[in-house]
Amino acid sequence: MVFLLDQTQTFLASLVVFFLGSLIHARFYGLRKFNIPEPVIGGILVALVFTFVRHQFEIQIVRDMGVQNQLMYAFFATVGLSARFSLFKNGGKAIFTFLSVAVFYLVIQNLIGVSVASMVGLDPRFGLLAGSITLSGGHATGASYAAQFHHLEGAVEIALACATFGLVLGGIIGGPVSQWLIARNDLAPSDKVNDPDECLKGHGFNEPELVTTWSTFQVLFLCLLAMVSGDLLSKFVHFERILVPEFIWILFSAIFWTNIAALHPKTQLQDQSIELVNMISLSLFLSLAMMGLDLMELVNLALPVLAIVIVQVVALVIFTTQVTFRLLGKDYDAAVIVSGHCGFGLGATPTALANMESITNRYGAAPSAIFVVLMVGAFFIDIANALVIQGFLGWVG
Repeated sequence: MVFLLDQTQTFLASLVVFFLGSLIHARFYGLRKFNIPEPVIGGILVALVFTFVRHQFEIQIVRDMGVQNQLMYAFFATVGLSARFSLFKNGGKAIFTFLSVAVFYLVIQNLIGVSVASMVGLDPRFGLLAGSITLSGGHATGASYAAQFHHLEGAVEIALACATFGLVLGGIIGGPVSQWLIARNDLAPSDKVNDPDECLKGHGFNEPELVTTWSTFQVLFLCLLAMVSGDLLSKFVHFERILVPEFIWILFSAIFWTNIAALHPKTQLQDQSIELVNMISLSLFLSLAMMGLDLMELVNLALPVLAIVIVQVVALVIFTTQVTFRLLGKDYDAAVIVSGHCGFGLGATPTALANMESITNRYGAAPSAIFVVLMVGAFFIDIANALVIQGFLGWVG
């Protein structure tokens, strides 16, 4: 028996999953400490129930995939809207250096994933799912690419499992690795700052910004414009032997439109308005993606994929301490950046920020380091990751 949810019911289901995850998230400190997203928490619980009902009573609940896909496209559009060229002027050399380091590691991450997957007898594309697709791209990117691998059984489940593992592990290792570097190299500032939030004022992190109806409508307009133009590009532009997913076209369309809008002072987009649309679309998309998982598919693939993730964690620790730290100057800011790289290299930008806040709360403010990681981790790395992934997809087929 199959129950098909229409568009309104699907939207309602996504909100129910989100609120369920939020209630649980608020009650358990560990979930908050490691920044496990509310949609992931609620989605896993609902997926457990749906999986049990599906296999025990042969009752399947099917959501409207059109709604889920539109939310995914809206998320990638908002990522592109944040990538304004003027941001490069503020970070200078440090942003360029860290972006280069992070992009280089994307390649290493995928090489590790494909190699270990082949060694344990998995399809190499599972290695990509346990590589930069999920560990640097997060849940949304993982679910998006997994949908492209529809012929691989359990691809969506594995992608979201890897993203969740990475999110937790990225929050666990970032602080200790950074603290080890600070202690080993005697980098703790002598003038410890007790209130780092105050030190960040005026640097673009906690500046107050009003989310208005007008600013939100601007973001929605450009977001939908990017989705429409990206859809048209996906239909009319084709490359030989390279399949470019529609959301990639939407991402680059959004980058184009946001930089066109930035040319006129009255069309400057507010970052908090972009973040509002970004978080709504991402949260609802993840809620729908997670609730649709068939968790039984994870049983046969859990151990091999977990082995890949463990290797990825070890590799990231070595890379950040030996490469990221050294190339960023081997100073206190570099150590803080390492904690951020561990965060979004395995999980997401919020995990990176949480890692850095834990370090700066103890040792003192590092506004420049936070700015660099925020610029790279928030959107530039997503753009670079999309290009790297496409290259590897052409290689592994």
